[in-house]
Amino acid sequence: MLKFIGKIVESLDDKQKGMVANDKKWVNLPVTPAIVQAAITDLRAKDDAVSAAEIVLEKARQDARDTVEKYAVLDGQIENLAAGIHATELNKLVEYNMDLPANKNAKSSPGKTVIASIVDDADGHGFVITHQSLADADGFEIERSAGQPADTEVLAPPYTYLKTTQKLSYTDDDVEKGKRYFYRSRAYNRRGYGPWSEPVSRVQ
Repeated sequence: MLKFIGKIVESLDDKQKGMVANDKKWVNLPVTPAIVQAAITDLRAKDDAVSAAEIVLEKARQDARDTVEKYAVLDGQIENLAAGIHATELNKLVEYNMDLPANKNAKSSPGKTVIASIVDDADGHGFVITHQSLADADGFEIERSAGQPADTEVLAPPYTYLKTTQKLSYTDDDVEKGKRYFYRSRAYNRRGYGPWSEPVSRVQ
């Protein structure tokens, strides 16, 4: 129950009990136990409505995140195809608002990824995983080992694919209270993948 609703419901419930215990004193007064009960019922209904709306909102947010990730892949595919089509006329890439290759001596793939931090999400549910900026990285692939006991210190594989993102930070909302989650990441670009980061973990 929402804190601000729960507080008034608890207070009204206590007062209703006092009214019932002293019902003879409350005869012919403008407030009755029935009126108080109706108020409590209305408040609980509002709390249920808010809870239902929050579930729908969170689903919409997750759907939006998934859709963004899907079309980010499409965006990357277009970049790769454009780079191939215009391999001999790289100046054309500016027409796609794409950066020209920095130089021909660039590394074949990004360096080792470093996960700079893993913290609780602002809403108290989930984790925000943030990577250090890495030269030549077009994005990051994230893997997770989920649902370990909270006191687990040494991770037993396997890791499983979680997300691919072009941003430095990613929010994982699919977690359970009291369990430890391990994460590792690797950067990628059109030339391949870099080494996996050292794993990080956190308990929700």
